[in-house]
Amino acid sequence: MGSADGVWRTSGQDDPCPFWDDDGQGYLVTTHYAGGYKIHLFKLSEDGKSLVGPSTVIHQSPGSEAN
Repeated sequence: MGSADGVWRTSGQDDPCPFWDDDGQGYLVTTHYAGGYKIHLFKLSEDGKSLVGPSTVIHQSPGSEAN
């Protein structure tokens, strides 16, 4: 996500899961296993096709995954 073709070119991330809050705001949660298994929360654009701003780390523990 985030590129012109709608594909996020990255490595070290797995278990992505999009979800929408009650107010309609979309988010993407993913685990950065290559960076110590930090679980990141990204805000999505209004159309849900790109990431907005930096992520927020919402959890970290050894081997955490399966968002």
